[in-house]
Amino acid sequence: MLTILMISCSLKSIAKWFILIDADIQAFENIDHLFDTPNRYFYAMIDCFCKKTWSHWPQYSVGYCHQCPDKVTWPAEIRSPPLYFNVGMFVYEPSRLTFEILLKILELNHCSNTLYRANFLNKYFKHVYKPILLVYNLVLAMLWRHLENVELEKVKLQWFTSVSL
Repeated sequence: MLTILMISCSLKSIAKWFILIDADIQAFENIDHLFDTPNRYFYAMIDCFCKKTWSHWPQYSVGYCHQCPDKVTWPAEIRSPPLYFNVGMFVYEPSRLTFEILLKILELNHCSNTLYRANFLNKYFKHVYKPILLVYNLVLAMLWRHLENVELEKVKLQWFTSVSL
């Protein structure tokens, strides 16, 4: 995913916007209207911290999840967590500067596992991140963890695999 992101950043002259979609996501409807989103932001779905794969994060241990922020009150003594997006699908405006910065950071850090990439992108784009609806990246676990947030009849993209449900 990072390789594709970086290549597309270097191709700014070809496209104004890019939508990156993991190979394990199925499209049910056209999402071309996402190319009309306001510039200078990075759009992705808010991730869920209810999965056991997040057990090393404070959100998991507290029982807090951005998908249901009113369910558990975040403890006042712990700094509030930033929004964390799922990297399976995102919309962004490519730039040569972004490409050069990402390349420099990656040269210094040689880790390539999935969680590292997600953390890396979340840290890099945290100041320009804007959440988009679940319908653009419905993770199957949302059906039993946050069904109240799911509008099945409106789903446009669905992620079919998950390490830990």
